[in-house]
Amino acid sequence: MIAATAPTPSTEPPAARAVGQELAAWWGPRVAAQRIGAAVSQAALARRCGVTQQTISKIERGSMVPLDPLKLRLATELGTTPGQLFAWPDGVGGAGRSPVSGR
Repeated sequence: MIAATAPTPSTEPPAARAVGQELAAWWGPRVAAQRIGAAVSQAALARRCGVTQQTISKIERGSMVPLDPLKLRLATELGTTPGQLFAWPDGVGGAGRSPVSGR
């Protein structure tokens, strides 16, 4: 099963936790919109990605950040690229840069 992590591990400094929370809140609705646009249910996407429906729900709510292998699988199953699906929002890490590839 491909894993995801909570956006704010307690070992991270507060500034890193804040960025993780901001990114999770940004990416969640993007994943949901892409999934809905593809007419795929959370349960179907979860099966295709090898995770639970609860994992997809947490990602879409912004309470969980997927690890890179799951980002790749989500993007592939949703017909896009990780760089497009998980691009940095303006003002965080460099507008238009992907936290997956850094480009």
